[in-house]
Amino acid sequence: LSNVYLIPFTDFSGRYGFYLKPNLWLNKNSWNFIGDYRIARFPQNTWGLGGSTKEIEQTLIETDFIRIYQNALKNIGKNLFVGLGYALDYNYNIEESEFVSEGHLDRYHLDNSDPAVSSGITFNIAYDIRYNAINPPKGGYLLASWQENTKTLGSDQDYQTLFIDARKYFPLPKARSILAFRSYYWTMLTGNAPYLHLPATNWAPASGIASRGFQSGRYRSNAMLYGEAEQRYQLTQNGLIGLVGFVNVASASEFNTQNFKTWKVGAGFGLRTKLNKYSNANFALDFGFSENFWSVWVNLGEMF
Repeated sequence: LSNVYLIPFTDFSGRYGFYLKPNLWLNKNSWNFIGDYRIARFPQNTWGLGGSTKEIEQTLIETDFIRIYQNALKNIGKNLFVGLGYALDYNYNIEESEFVSEGHLDRYHLDNSDPAVSSGITFNIAYDIRYNAINPPKGGYLLASWQENTKTLGSDQDYQTLFIDARKYFPLPKARSILAFRSYYWTMLTGNAPYLHLPATNWAPASGIASRGFQSGRYRSNAMLYGEAEQRYQLTQNGLIGLVGFVNVASASEFNTQNFKTWKVGAGFGLRTKLNKYSNANFALDFGFSENFWSVWVNLGEMF
């Protein structure tokens, strides 16, 4: 099922913007076009690099933000897709404040430029047996995406990243529920990325929402591991009302290593209300929390 999300947003305290997220399928699933377009004013806190950063190290980075991601994947076999894409992350009007002596941008000597530009080509392989990406009733999904950012295309630095995303769904008909699992690995391969474009919580370059319960950018480094489990329970027989409970774990590596020695846990619960029986789209309202933080998440469709 093709879908397009149009998302105007504000948090009523400085963040505001507009997101456009199309996921379009051609006849017989011959091609899949996946986009992510964003323009926003997005001030965000940061705590430095690595998996064991402390709350006292929090600073504020003011920034405007543009994202343009577009991928085209061709079906080359049963449920197997390959394709190319383009990815641009562009932060400008960057200013860090609320620090005592030196900010995290100043400490990051590898690339703290303003504007911060990452521009490159993506190479993607996907295996998709979800049947319905809006609200998967069963099946699974596997994506491997390699990104080559180059100065030729306007990037500040030449660098490469790898993102691997795996999802699996187990229906439990007698219990009127679904067990859903997701995990991803996101890492720098070569070169140096701008500070704001390093792997970080809530910034995974893929469809869906991960890291509920964690602040955007709370953990940031050259590599991240993430895992999540969620139970989706159909409260009413006709599927109109449902409940979910979830738990996730995240680890940012010690900077410039693949050493994941610190793991952080988030959890939460939510309410689902069916909006469309044909697409099986839900209105999702979730409460998530982790150490020293809690938040409310709103979405149409499932989080992943």
